[in-house]
Amino acid sequence: GHGTHTSATIGARQGNNKGIAGVAPDCDLYIAKALGDDGSGDDTSLAAAIRWCVDEGCKVLNLSLGSPFFSQLIAEAIDYAVSKGCLVIVAAGNDGGEINFPARLGTAISVGATDDDGNLADFSCRGPEQDVAAPGVKILSCYKNGGYAVLSGTSMAAPFTTGIVVLAMAAGYQFTGTADNCRDWLRTVTVDAGGAGDDPQFGIGLFDVSKLLNPV
Repeated sequence: GHGTHTSATIGARQGNNKGIAGVAPDCDLYIAKALGDDGSGDDTSLAAAIRWCVDEGCKVLNLSLGSPFFSQLIAEAIDYAVSKGCLVIVAAGNDGGEINFPARLGTAISVGATDDDGNLADFSCRGPEQDVAAPGVKILSCYKNGGYAVLSGTSMAAPFTTGIVVLAMAAGYQFTGTADNCRDWLRTVTVDAGGAGDDPQFGIGLFDVSKLLNPV
């Protein structure tokens, strides 16, 4: 259900009179099941899934997962993705503490979760590695067995960011695949939030729809 929910936020189809529409409803979705049904798994499976997605030609990778523990295997897999021009967007974590791994890697884009009022959700992890924040509280999306569910978490915020990046690519924006290149672009389509400039709660800031439609 978790994977269905996040992938639908990215790419659920529109115009079919069913449920919801994703942020980038015309995108091609590649789904790699790297974790068990209970959300647990090992770094070998996840690293293999990342490499498979990249080898299939994916240009943006959404990782709505995380751990407090570093993994060299996963870090190397993300390095491989970046070397092939693939952007890696990761949920910051839901324990309210430091940014989880692999979101805290400089090669990834870390996404925190905001609530209905645009505040950082209490559960959302935060820290100097935070890059951006997106809606992550009470998000309606598709769920298993053909159903729908309302879920909260940075897992829900990351796919909003992924979908927005996909729209930018569809509009012709050329990403190099590096996180720094993506951060430069994020500065053109966000508004500052929290403390002035980059801050540990919102990172660069919050997405501004008007800037997305009329980029500078």
